[in-house]
Amino acid sequence: MSGPQGTCTNRMLRVLVAERARDLSQRLRLPVLVHDLGWRSTEIEVQITRRADGAIAPSRVLMGPAALDLMMLNDDGVHARCERYSQVVGQLRELARLLAEFERTSRAALRPGSPLAYARAVLATLDDLVARRERMTMRNGAVRLATLDLEIAFFTRYYAWLAPIVESVTGSAPISIPSRRRHRGRRCRHDPGRDRRLESAS
Repeated sequence: MSGPQGTCTNRMLRVLVAERARDLSQRLRLPVLVHDLGWRSTEIEVQITRRADGAIAPSRVLMGPAALDLMMLNDDGVHARCERYSQVVGQLRELARLLAEFERTSRAALRPGSPLAYARAVLATLDDLVARRERMTMRNGAVRLATLDLEIAFFTRYYAWLAPIVESVTGSAPISIPSRRRHRGRRCRHDPGRDRRLESAS
């Protein structure tokens, strides 16, 4: 549309977009930018900061014009997703600490090929795994919300399998990880090969 009417319509659209961004910024207590240049219209990207304890927190949100506000504002929104990612990674690191402490104080030998030996191998390289995946998924300090969901699911599967193994020898394990309903399901046998394929495909 061209001419005065088109100019007026474009101006009104810009005003509506600015009002939407301002409203979301106030409700999230974060800067929000609605942007469609080179974006899929429904995408949401979160710029993150890292706290001293290694946890991530949102610092700004960039969203496509057709993205749902509810995806950011509900009980499982931007803040909750960052908190849940930080929690599950933190709980895995606590498993690594517990198992390392058990090895220092116990004389029990780890049987090669046993679940405990596999848990030790995974947890011994946990920091490298987290750093490698974050280099792929959180480049330039930003992550797509859908990608963050996948990373939460990935590390939650590891925790769900490793925690009972660590608890069986140490007598303790970190508390279970709260998850969104869509991430829940019946517990099934852990398949390390599946997660290695998932990691290599990420």
